[in-house]
Amino acid sequence: MSMGMGMDDQAASLRRLLSAGRKPCSFAFIGDQSSGISTIVAEFAAVLASDGQRVMILDAHADMGQARRFKVNHARHLDDVMGYQGALEDAIVSLSSGAELLNLYVRPFAFANLHTGLAHRLSQEFSSRLRDSEWILIDALPPRQEPALSAIADHLILVLTPEAKSLTEAYSIIKQLSGEFGRRAFNVLINHAESLEDAQHVFRRLTYAASEYLNVSLRWVGFIPEDYHLRRALVMKTAATLAFPKSEGAIACTQLARALPLWAGRTPTEGDTLFARWLETVRHLQEAVTADNPHP
Repeated sequence: MSMGMGMDDQAASLRRLLSAGRKPCSFAFIGDQSSGISTIVAEFAAVLASDGQRVMILDAHADMGQARRFKVNHARHLDDVMGYQGALEDAIVSLSSGAELLNLYVRPFAFANLHTGLAHRLSQEFSSRLRDSEWILIDALPPRQEPALSAIADHLILVLTPEAKSLTEAYSIIKQLSGEFGRRAFNVLINHAESLEDAQHVFRRLTYAASEYLNVSLRWVGFIPEDYHLRRALVMKTAATLAFPKSEGAIACTQLARALPLWAGRTPTEGDTLFARWLETVRHLQEAVTADNPHP
């Protein structure tokens, strides 16, 4: 046996040991629309999948961005499946990157008339489907549009860029999630940075503002440099970590994705019950909206 094959076998064994008895861990990637969240989720998922780990992407966007990125033409929204009371499996697709994808888009207030039995069945199917998964990466909408997934994910990764509007939006997100949902810990990732110094400057500005006015903890987890290879991979309908693994952007994504266990820490996760908690949270938020805006 070659040394390379031995190392591969050892790495696979270590991954099995690390994942044994552990529930899937969920990370919600949040930020403004132009911060590059969808690309980061796709790249991280590709890295983890290529390492032999089981990854599920939850895409909250109606435009099917994650499916289109990998040229999946038959993907369905959860809304479609709920419409004909189908199985959750009907909305799950396998991507060429090796990850699995579930698009969670549902029309506003569609849960209002969702039968309790169907909701329970979908929750059970989701939990069963994730039994062997290790990571749930959530391509979330900005919390001001849809806060439920960000409110219940095990961990939050706040993505922002050096742009002033991105910094303002990041602060707004922290304020909303801490004030309305009690989220106190945020992992901060700087995207499209010109250098490490540039990224750390942005982080310091955010930390200063948040520490002065909000009771939260911000943790620096790293940065992704500006790299045209990431944009080219998007045009090519693939991931830069697969097509251009030696590019600066791909190397950064690879290093950061493999650091996810460090970001997760030893906090117990609830990934297998995420779907049920999401349904409950969405319904709760909709009830609050209805109570504030009753029909005449």
